[in-house]
Amino acid sequence: MAAAKQGWTKWALCSALVLAGCGGGESKNPPAGSPSGPPSGSDSYAVNITVSGLNGSGLVLQNSEGDDLAVASNGLKTFSKRLASGSAYAISVKSRPRSPLQTCTVSNGTGNVASENVTNITVTCADVVSRFAYSPAGPGWSTVSAYKVESTGALTSLTPATVSAPGGPWSSAVDPAGRFLYIGSDTSVYRFRIDGAVSPVGVPDSRTTINSGNGTRTVAVHPNGKFVYAVNFFSDDIAVFNINAVDGSLSSAGPPVPTGQQCERFFFDPTATFAYTICLPEQKVYGYRVNGDTGALTPLGEVLSVSSGGYAIATHPEKRILYAVDPANNMSAYAINSDGSLSLIGAGVPSSAAFSLVVEPNGKYVYAVNGAAIRVYSVNTDGSLSFTNTVNFGTGMAYQITSDAAGKFIYVAHTTAARIRVYRIDPADGNLINDVPGSPYVVSGTNSVVVTY
Repeated sequence: MAAAKQGWTKWALCSALVLAGCGGGESKNPPAGSPSGPPSGSDSYAVNITVSGLNGSGLVLQNSEGDDLAVASNGLKTFSKRLASGSAYAISVKSRPRSPLQTCTVSNGTGNVASENVTNITVTCADVVSRFAYSPAGPGWSTVSAYKVESTGALTSLTPATVSAPGGPWSSAVDPAGRFLYIGSDTSVYRFRIDGAVSPVGVPDSRTTINSGNGTRTVAVHPNGKFVYAVNFFSDDIAVFNINAVDGSLSSAGPPVPTGQQCERFFFDPTATFAYTICLPEQKVYGYRVNGDTGALTPLGEVLSVSSGGYAIATHPEKRILYAVDPANNMSAYAINSDGSLSLIGAGVPSSAAFSLVVEPNGKYVYAVNGAAIRVYSVNTDGSLSFTNTVNFGTGMAYQITSDAAGKFIYVAHTTAARIRVYRIDPADGNLINDVPGSPYVVSGTNSVVVTY
């Protein structure tokens, strides 16, 4: 009995002094006999989570935006901050697991503490599996090609193989839940509903359209799934739309926001606090503060000078870092500061101009495409880059490069050759392996590729 009392006293003291170094990482359970609860008469209670299906690393859960819990394994976990009876809690996934990339779902994650420990919250994780891929054909064509993504990364045409999108479709984006596909054309944003349950082949089976401006070269969906952004190449602005949570339809969220001249691309930082677009004639990157509640953009002005050789910017999925090619054609990493400004990290890597960049979802490798070549970079601990290899695939121009949802394959829209090229990512070093069955795939035209999960 005395030993048990001594054990409890030691655990309680450590809990009180956790900020002084008694613990770290995952919360520790108290001694046997009190697995996650207070002693009799205490007025604070533990918030417990049961985690299952976790295979990756880096999972961080958060309670009400103030208490983080790093989770490295399955089982019962406990937040370090104890709550009084009646206190509200709201559990969310702050950082999802990677290597392998997973999605995690919280059940029973909100409520108020009764006069007992919270024990009914579960977090279930599952590996990300790519399902479908879509590629708009671009000017001169009015179609979007639709594919099923096989486990090998190969593309199998759906039935029908194309869907109509008049007006020269350029770019594509999918909402975070994989329910809606948005296509940007010269004057409109098309919305398709992806209904894999009703139509097993996954062809979008309904379409609406909304005027977006003049020359929508890029569409992007806010990570919270509530807003679509259309970057307009000729009207030099960004149109912002609300997403209807039920049917995915769009409505204006306010007047267009001015940009520089002839801008493309639109990337959020990992917290979706800031977003960036690149304007080639000016060789500038423009930044915006993003309001996650309304979708509104507050211009930050010019934040970076870049190369004249292409629309190559991208942000890291976890680190607050933006990658771009500087005016001297160095592939460079920039820290995203608390005000949205950018600061160079170390020295850039001598490179060539690049038309498109992608950071694969695990955040380990960066790929840059220019002409008919892909340059491969590994991401260092501080976010800077090291050059790894170059992959050549012919002649002409590739307009865009992207990754599948799990970070296993790279997809290239080889525009002038009317091909979609697919490469397998070597997880050991990030190099690209050309062994995907059927690649390259002949298409009527292609400007971009988006892969859903």
